[in-house]
Amino acid sequence: MDNRQRANTTPGTNVSPPSSKNECLGLPDAEETRAVEAVVFALIPEYDQVKVRDLGGHIYALTRKTRGVDLLALQLGQRVACTVTRRLPRVLRAKIIG
Repeated sequence: MDNRQRANTTPGTNVSPPSSKNECLGLPDAEETRAVEAVVFALIPEYDQVKVRDLGGHIYALTRKTRGVDLLALQLGQRVACTVTRRLPRVLRAKIIG
């Protein structure tokens, strides 16, 4: 029995492999996210943060950890497309659209 087989037969380790790439990365699946279009209204360089507001008035923060966007490239009034989690809203990805 090789090490891989031994690892799969260890008692108490009945763990399923990740079912998707998102799960491997620790990201929610598509059903758990939504697309949001928002406008930059505040640049806060001392906190590496940019605030955006969607048409419904909801405010989101973009940080240096937000994928897909360079905070230094953003300007007041720019539009961004964001992928936001539905539960405990958090921006996972953002892209400049205008």
